[in-house]
Amino acid sequence: MGDIDGDSDFDVITANSSSNSVSVLQNNGDGTLGRNSEYAVKLAPFSVATGDVNRDGFQDAVVAGFGLAYGFDSDYYSVLLGDGEGNFTVTDYEVAVGSDFVALEDLNGDDNLDMVTTSAALNRVATGEWRWQFCA
Repeated sequence: MGDIDGDSDFDVITANSSSNSVSVLQNNGDGTLGRNSEYAVKLAPFSVATGDVNRDGFQDAVVAGFGLAYGFDSDYYSVLLGDGEGNFTVTDYEVAVGSDFVALEDLNGDDNLDMVTTSAALNRVATGEWRWQFCA
């Protein structure tokens, strides 16, 4: 959840692993959800985290996709960069071993979001400093 369209209402973002997509449902401000925008991602998204990863003032989303669970050689992270109007541009990144959960938070106080991931299959937690260059 996050305010992806700048209207001060929390909107909903879901990971749809069966359809390899992410759905964005904008809050109408009256407790109902409006239009559903669906964005294709590389593979089997399990978890979504929101935050301003590129520091442009707009909410973005990072999606963890667990390809190894589906017999693929790699896992994926998808980065959805928001434009502040409720629209996203998607870029997929292949990683050797991914996760089934992702969170974004400034863990070290440097004003940059850090990514925290967990993998139930590998019984591990990993942290990493998020860099805007990674999204370019």
